Amino acid sequence: MSKIAQKIDRKRKLIVVLIIVCVALGVILCLLHAYNTIKKYTGSDNKFTVKVYSPSEVEISPSKYTIEEILTSFECTNIKYEFIKNKDEERYYIVNLSFKYNLYEGEESKKQYFDTIVKTISKKIQYPYELIDNEKSIDIYVDDGNGIYTINGIEDFYKNNSYVKVNNHKEIPSIKYSKDSSDMAIIVASNWQRDKLNLDKEIKDIDEEYIYYDNFKVNYNDIKLNYIVFESEYDDVIYEDIKVGTDFKTIKNKLGNPTFKDGNRMIGYKDQDLYLFFYKDKVVVYPSSRDFRNENYDLENKIVDYYNNSEEKEQSLFVKDIIETYRDFSSEITEDGVKLSSYTRGIDIYLYDDGDIKIIIYDNYTLVSDLKVLAETNRVNLNYETDSIYLYELNRE
Repeated sequence: MSKIAQKIDRKRKLIVVLIIVCVALGVILCLLHAYNTIKKYTGSDNKFTVKVYSPSEVEISPSKYTIEEILTSFECTNIKYEFIKNKDEERYYIVNLSFKYNLYEGEESKKQYFDTIVKTISKKIQYPYELIDNEKSIDIYVDDGNGIYTINGIEDFYKNNSYVKVNNHKEIPSIKYSKDSSDMAIIVASNWQRDKLNLDKEIKDIDEEYIYYDNFKVNYNDIKLNYIVFESEYDDVIYEDIKVGTDFKTIKNKLGNPTFKDGNRMIGYKDQDLYLFFYKDKVVVYPSSRDFRNENYDLENKIVDYYNNSEEKEQSLFVKDIIETYRDFSSEITEDGVKLSSYTRGIDIYLYDDGDIKIIIYDNYTLVSDLKVLAETNRVNLNYETDSIYLYELNRE
């Protein structure tokens, strides 16, 4: 090979080497950049998170940080947000996330935590925005950059005590004694189901309200037995050796201070399984409302669905569904709609002709699912001062 050819060959090799070195350096730089990016955004659990700053750093100058960095400094997780327009072409942010805290932790208010988040984010976002934690049922809407906000549609949420009232509610305590009446024991054992009742006693009479036996009667519907009235001639002991006509002083000595009282006319007690109302000439016994609690999940789903969509729902179909599905409910036509009630369960539902709905929850109702959120946000009337079975007994006669 000539010297000229050798020179050209060496130059070609040099060029190739230089190209390879440049490519390698480029790859290394890309890898370093990728590594630094991953290091910044990858946590110990290998999920993408944001570099964590202290809240004090972020609160001083929120504009220096991203929305994710601000929220992460307050220990929020699962942050996803988008900048969108509503139907009126107004722009706003929707941020889905998981807050560190519930609105209350036990009885402790987390107002300062949420106030500080809103105050800080509002310095970053100059548009309306919404912070949504679906798991904790928290929806914070901020209308402007002034930090004025609502929680679950309620202004001054922490001045409203519904959340605390619902989550710290304790029912009127119950007593627990033996049930002495064999007749009552059979009814309790039948789970107050009419088709399972076998008292082995002759039925004296029956009308639209009562099945009459010798010296006592049972109120019923086509499915359930609602309550028992033991009359003055009933001789057996009914509860803890107490009979019809036992004086109130003796009853109090046996059972303690009454749970309920109506002057000198009646005293009442709430047992774990029963309600007992003692008069001078009769004793009235109801089943406990706790037997219905497993059904309350489905019931509440139906109520909340109607509550949220009442304008599209047919009122008569909703009433029919509730009455036929849950036989402890009764319906009553009112001046401006329909009232659905279950005193045994502890709930009243008012359905108004204009599509509005009002729900009253009594002490003996246990909130279990969707309806609980409405109650927590002051959209349900909480009458925790009154037990609906006691209220019904007062107005029964």
